[in-house]
Amino acid sequence: MSQDIQELRDKISEIDADLIALLGKRFALSAEIGRLKDELQLPIVIESIEKPVIARARAAEAGVSADTMESIFREIIKGSVETQER
Repeated sequence: MSQDIQELRDKISEIDADLIALLGKRFALSAEIGRLKDELQLPIVIESIEKPVIARARAAEAGVSADTMESIFREIIKGSVETQER
């Protein structure tokens, strides 16, 4: 039984690595958007962009509550804003 648990944990570790790589790609795109916003003199935070992201996260069927998904995506957005402000 503990072998089964270890195999599952190993799969989770692989997924975690994938998530980290995807977040790195997302933040790299956010940095580029930040540079463009600076050139175009646009605000960093645009609620009309953020609201649909949160709505999609809340509507996702990911096996966790809508509140949890919202919290996760609010943190991702927070990281994106921090990246754009650099």
